[in-house]
Amino acid sequence: MKRSPSACLAILLFSGSGPATPVLLAQRLESQKDKSITIPGVEIKKDAPSIGGNWHYQMDLINRTNETMVVDVEVRFSNDEISETFEDSISLDPGQSANRDWVTKVHGTRNNTLVLYGLKKLLVRSTRQVAEQKQFEAERLNREFAQKTAADYARQRGIIIADTKFEFGRTAAGITLADEALTPDSSRFWPLDTYAPGKSQNSYDKQFVRDYLESIKWNKQPPAPALPVDVAAKTSEKYVEAYRHLTGHELHG
Repeated sequence: MKRSPSACLAILLFSGSGPATPVLLAQRLESQKDKSITIPGVEIKKDAPSIGGNWHYQMDLINRTNETMVVDVEVRFSNDEISETFEDSISLDPGQSANRDWVTKVHGTRNNTLVLYGLKKLLVRSTRQVAEQKQFEAERLNREFAQKTAADYARQRGIIIADTKFEFGRTAAGITLADEALTPDSSRFWPLDTYAPGKSQNSYDKQFVRDYLESIKWNKQPPAPALPVDVAAKTSEKYVEAYRHLTGHELHG
């Protein structure tokens, strides 16, 4: 069996102190000069020998950092007919080493003796980054659920939530919601019964204030101009109308 040419790989690397952001690097990591690599403090040595007629993908790892690191690996073997993929998540304490040996059942075929092999994914993160990424993902899913639930609820009551925003901050306890959400201050509320594409929409939010500030050509630099009494009153009426639609109750006081 002839040794295969190197496979072109995509590697995701995580670094930095915030929620990890993937950086995509395209490299031919299977070349001879790349038998040993160091990614965010984890030294990795790798080889792909043919032993006893079977192709192996071997990896030796050692954590050179002072944090517990997690290495997510996806190795793929393929020929012109089938492929086989191995996935593993390797946790390494500071100074700890580990090794892996994946053996494939993929062999050359009558039409093609080549077996392609390579890393489909190599993801190196600290356990701190893993936890932050999981929290970030949970917050994203919760935000999407909250937005869809709110949009469905409002639409049943005659209001389109055209857009909204969520503001988050970081505390000692982790990421936390930093401001109100899904109100006329942070969202655009449009009446469903007057909505029509391609035109400026009526609204139950602070668009009335925005329109006034545009009309006086405010340069959007501090200090902000004071609002006339009638503009403030009209904006208040719109907020109260939104409350009436969404709750079915009058707002007193």
